[in-house]
Amino acid sequence: KTNHGVVTATVITDAYQANDTDSKLYWRFTQGLYTDQTFGNLILNAQAYYQAGNDVTNKSISAYLAALKLGYKFNKVIVSGGADILSGTNATSEKNNSFNTLYATNHKFYGWMDYYIAFPADVKNLGLNDYYLTLNYLQSKKLDLSVTGHFMTTNKEPGIQNNKDLSSSLGQDIDLGFNWKINDFIKLNGGYSFYLITSTTEYVKNTTYGNGRTGHWGWLALDITPKLFSTAKK
Repeated sequence: KTNHGVVTATVITDAYQANDTDSKLYWRFTQGLYTDQTFGNLILNAQAYYQAGNDVTNKSISAYLAALKLGYKFNKVIVSGGADILSGTNATSEKNNSFNTLYATNHKFYGWMDYYIAFPADVKNLGLNDYYLTLNYLQSKKLDLSVTGHFMTTNKEPGIQNNKDLSSSLGQDIDLGFNWKINDFIKLNGGYSFYLITSTTEYVKNTTYGNGRTGHWGWLALDITPKLFSTAKK
């Protein structure tokens, strides 16, 4: 702990066999720093990780993840923005430069559409650059609204795939959400998201070129946590 937040150091070591009959272990090492700090109305979140060792094909690993988020609170509005960078591998590279998040990040990062949750498979080893801007409106202690825009690109150029020269652009993810505290034990939250795709999105998601579809979804969730009884300490 610090006077303004926390700093965390992480070291993870894991090893895998290439197959059921190969007794050799291929070791991977992931290490890095994370910090979350608040300076008055300014909010800072930063992290950096490096991955080394060998993958199960015995390729040398040299990959990284870097992220920075800055936010500022103006009365009832919080403006924040940042970037998440996960390294990828060039087709001609003799090393594995694709950062592996070790576990699926699920719904927490890289947009609510959840197009990219398992790395590096979800981006075909090309890595990901996620640049985003968020506006939170704190209408009251009971209601807050949010809108976030993500601009996604691959970390490495995809080049020519299926006779098509692809750009690094993966499109945009727009997320709208709200949280409403109706009373002390009932909360309603929901939102709507849509994703504007590109040809590169279609390539990494293994869909047909040129279908032009926009992915979208919406949800509502009602949380009821009643306080059935209580007792006083004697």
